[in-house]
Amino acid sequence: ANSPAISSSSTVVICTFITTLPDELAITIGESIRVLAEYDDGWALCMNTSGEQGMVPLECL
Repeated sequence: ANSPAISSSSTVVICTFITTLPDELAITIGESIRVLAEYDDGWALCMNTSGEQGMVPLECL
């Protein structure tokens, strides 16, 4: 099962991620984002300070 680990912690981005799909969230090094859920496929659902949500690779967090 791919059930997410629910979290509400803030984290600082350690690498820039450019989106390739509509459900992804673009992030920049040093940006503070909130991790909403982590998935075991290496992705996390995150929200930025503007309230935008999307998927981010865990390796960038």
